[in-house]
Amino acid sequence: MGLRVAEELLASAPEIELMAIDVSENSLAKFQSALGNARVKTSIANAEDTPSLAKAMKGSKVIINAAQYDINRLVMQAALLAGAHYVDLGGMFHETRRQLKLHDEFKKAELTAIPCMGAAPGLTNLLAAYLSENFVTLESVSASFGASVENHPGPSQFVPPYSLRTIMQEFMEESVQFVDGKHQTQAPMSGARLIEFPNPIGELECIYTLHSEPATLPDFLHEKGIRNVTWHLGLPIELTNAIRAFAAAGLSEEKPIEYQGQKIIPIDFLIASIEANKQKSSPEKAPYTESGCLRLEVSGTVDSGETQTRVATCQRSITGVMPDMAGVITGVPCAIAALMLAKEQIKMPGVYAPEYLIDPGAMFEALKARGFKFTSEITTTN
Repeated sequence: MGLRVAEELLASAPEIELMAIDVSENSLAKFQSALGNARVKTSIANAEDTPSLAKAMKGSKVIINAAQYDINRLVMQAALLAGAHYVDLGGMFHETRRQLKLHDEFKKAELTAIPCMGAAPGLTNLLAAYLSENFVTLESVSASFGASVENHPGPSQFVPPYSLRTIMQEFMEESVQFVDGKHQTQAPMSGARLIEFPNPIGELECIYTLHSEPATLPDFLHEKGIRNVTWHLGLPIELTNAIRAFAAAGLSEEKPIEYQGQKIIPIDFLIASIEANKQKSSPEKAPYTESGCLRLEVSGTVDSGETQTRVATCQRSITGVMPDMAGVITGVPCAIAALMLAKEQIKMPGVYAPEYLIDPGAMFEALKARGFKFTSEITTTN
């Protein structure tokens, strides 16, 4: 994800310089090599050492956090010490709500932090803000993401579209949805429903997963009496089956187990195995296409008293031997938001979800210029 953010920043703003920070020298070397740009420098730091991380950040105007979400607050604390604005890709509900508690510290420092500015959460929040604008009262906001793969030559290696640790948590942990006016815990993989996405994705079975839209949108929309804010995820069946098989084998567990006298953590072993397998050479494959679509459905009443349902989608397709739709659809909007902060187009100190700060129209126009496709429709019933 960080690589896609960096690519967009370098392409969009030739005047900027980037500092890539990681705990691993090997990861930094790969990152710098992949970008191949003299405007990218590197620094080694550990997020658990706040003063050290802040020192590495010093002089930066904006910090973009693309690390695993459970260190989000640590990176925010370092950004505060470094005197920099902050943006990240999401906090999986619970971490997001903890991040929002740093609002007063960022406000006092006259800095702005925007958690959850990727695709989902991020673009989903902006689509919800855009669709809900003309409603007098709101009944429901339903956010979802669907993905498909066309002409795939067949699996030779398992490559997750984004953090495998996050994917496993999405499938195996309880989610929190905003239902009947309050946050309610839902069982893993519950809430299954068929959702129709634009071609080439089509109809997908989607399930509740832990996500940040239900953490922030109810507060943003509370004045319109919002009753329900939910999130559904639909991934290609091949990926879904693999995730369920890993989970059934116990490989999603964070608790150590003993193997031949050694303590190992199953999820760490699974991730390490996949990373090692990715390093193996694989036969040349034909190009194939990945498509991902964010879908927002909003229902409520308008000035005339009529009930209305509005649906909007944002879709991105990538074709290649190893396309990276998830990285692009997530990283590009984050980069655009970071540039808005760097250019002082956003001036509102504190910690805010994107729906409070970012003009949806400006973001959508920027994304259209980068190959993102949008649709919208309105249904009215008397």
